[in-house]
Amino acid sequence: MSSQEVAVDVGIQQTDATKELLEALSSPRRRHLIHALSDQPGPVTVEELAEEIYRRESEAGESTHPQQIATSLHHLHLPKLATREFLEYDSARKEVTPTRETDDASRVLVSAGFHD
Repeated sequence: MSSQEVAVDVGIQQTDATKELLEALSSPRRRHLIHALSDQPGPVTVEELAEEIYRRESEAGESTHPQQIATSLHHLHLPKLATREFLEYDSARKEVTPTRETDDASRVLVSAGFHD
């Protein structure tokens, strides 16, 4: 099902912001990332997030080594979410900071049935 179909199915008027949100959260790893980060009171390292995502993915029956998760976070997922301001990412320090948008995205995921 495309993001457009999802928006129409749940009665959400499709705006650019809705499209951006659906695209940004289309990846299961990014959904795990948002949930894990929303549980943090402040900055967290990429390695800490990778360990937490590993735990969450393992519970879901997926098995990827934490170092591979950290690499995908650093090169793909964190920059994508930071560009859309769902979080702040200091790539030099490999440190991630949740924002208000992190919590908003987590609430959207929960309301859409994507629990951690």
